[in-house]
Amino acid sequence: MEYDSALNLQADVFKNIFGYQELPMAFGVGDGSDIPIFVEPITENAVEDYYQPNIIMGSEDGIDSVTMTTASGAQLPRYKQGGFVGKPLTKSVTHDISLGIGRSGGDSIGISAGQQHQLVVMYQDRQLKNHDIIEKIRSTANGEVRVEYVGRIRAYNAWHRTSTSPLRIGSSIAHPKVNAGTLGCFVESLDDNSLGVLSNNHILANLNKANIDDVIRHPGKVDGGVQDNQFATLENFIPIALSNGVNSVDCAWAKLQNQQSQIDRTGIHDSVGTTVSNMLSNAPVPPMPGQQVVKVGRTTGYTNGIIDVVNTNNLIVGYAGGVSARFDGQLVINSLSKLRFSEPGDSGSLILTDSFQPLGLLFGGALNGGYENSGRTYANPIQTVLSQLNLRIA
Repeated sequence: MEYDSALNLQADVFKNIFGYQELPMAFGVGDGSDIPIFVEPITENAVEDYYQPNIIMGSEDGIDSVTMTTASGAQLPRYKQGGFVGKPLTKSVTHDISLGIGRSGGDSIGISAGQQHQLVVMYQDRQLKNHDIIEKIRSTANGEVRVEYVGRIRAYNAWHRTSTSPLRIGSSIAHPKVNAGTLGCFVESLDDNSLGVLSNNHILANLNKANIDDVIRHPGKVDGGVQDNQFATLENFIPIALSNGVNSVDCAWAKLQNQQSQIDRTGIHDSVGTTVSNMLSNAPVPPMPGQQVVKVGRTTGYTNGIIDVVNTNNLIVGYAGGVSARFDGQLVINSLSKLRFSEPGDSGSLILTDSFQPLGLLFGGALNGGYENSGRTYANPIQTVLSQLNLRIA
């Protein structure tokens, strides 16, 4: 089926099988805001009870203690900038089922004119393999559906690596209270042109717990980073709504303390440090199923993969401490070999096309599923990340 038809089928499943309702959204152009979001209904006519943005900054623990009153009189907590509030996620079958859009017709690599698509159903609990809900989805899709077990999904953030000079894409970085993650790329603020580095919230902002201006180290502490390794300060992050609401990104950026320091803004290096190429464009590329991609991560280095699914919604991701968060609009990437595309510690990696154009920001994965059972990787579209943080790639 055509891509738009697959999106309509996805919406139909959310509405008529999951029983979700569509949230009213501002219609942007090219920023993903024109793709609907579906959530479990709270009250019959009060969507605002589920989800509210706000612009509060500065609480010490990353989540502001102020409450807000919705139109129906409910008292809800307010998160810092970019967060959403809503109904706590109670365990149900639908929380273990994600829906996305993939290619139909085999495992060929690459994208082509007239490419056909299908709905992709990804379930995290093996017991759901033949559940009534999945059978209803198969029936509604008239066979144009792929159903896969993907296992539990974890946000990545640890292992080993050392410092690099000059600082470059793929380097080990982290907040002092986080083991280690990956420097995705160098960015500039659209507000004041200040230069910094991009990674995940759970790497630079310690999963909402950090304060603006906290120090960032290279390398991360598990890689030997100490106080003297401070090279940047946390400038901004989009808080993650944990166990409630809907997230589109796991991202943060830190401002370099010395903009004249030794950095390599565009070099792409393989796992032994040899230059493979330079990032050929800083303009984000729209992701599509079938695109070949690469990344340089702090744990697995330079790896090759392929986008399997786009616009993955209702994706439940587990974080350290036993908390979880729902994500919509995400990318699913498989390895192109028996080696994993990513592992813990690769969080924050910039994902590029095989022609080295930016496409996504890696934030988690499962260590099973995908090609040769080498695991699956999950990423935010990079354009969404840059838009929410008001950045451009440097």
